[in-house]
Amino acid sequence: MKKNIAIVSLSNNYSRIISKNIADFLELFYVDLNDIMEYNMVNDKMLESAGKEYFEKERQKVIAGVAEFDNSLLTGDVELFLANENFEIFKKNFILIYLYFDNNDLIKIESTFQNTRNLIAYKEEDEICKKNCDVVVYMKDNFDANINEIKKSLIKYLEESV
Repeated sequence: MKKNIAIVSLSNNYSRIISKNIADFLELFYVDLNDIMEYNMVNDKMLESAGKEYFEKERQKVIAGVAEFDNSLLTGDVELFLANENFEIFKKNFILIYLYFDNNDLIKIESTFQNTRNLIAYKEEDEICKKNCDVVVYMKDNFDANINEIKKSLIKYLEESV
C-alpha cells in the first residue's frame, strides 16, 4: 500500500488550500513541491544561469527525494507532475488524487486560464490527469463539500484497494 498522497490540480492555489486541509485531517506531513524546489533553488534563476540540462537534473533529484517520503501529502504545479517521467514516479509512490474543474469554474478561480493557449494546455493536462490518477474528484463551488467529497472518494479508493 502506498504511504503517501499527492493532490494534483490545474489550480495550484486551490490545491494548496485543499491539500493542507486534507493533510491535517489525515495527520500527514504537508509537502508543497514548489516550496521544496524553491528551497533547493531549482527555479528560473537556476535555469537561466546553469542551463536547461543542469536545471532538469537538479529538478529530478528533488523529485526522487520527495518520492521517498513517508506519511506525506504532496501538492505542486501540475507541470512538475507531468514533466519527464515524474508522473510515473509519483504514481508508483503516491495515491494520486486529481481535483477536476470544468473550464468555467477553472476560469473563475484562476485568471491565467483566461487566454486560449492555457485552455488548450488545460485540455491536454486534464485528459492525462483524469486518465492516470487513482482518484478523480469533481470540484464544485462549495469548499466544505469539496473537502467531504475528497474524503469520501479517498475512503472508497482505499476500501477497493484492500
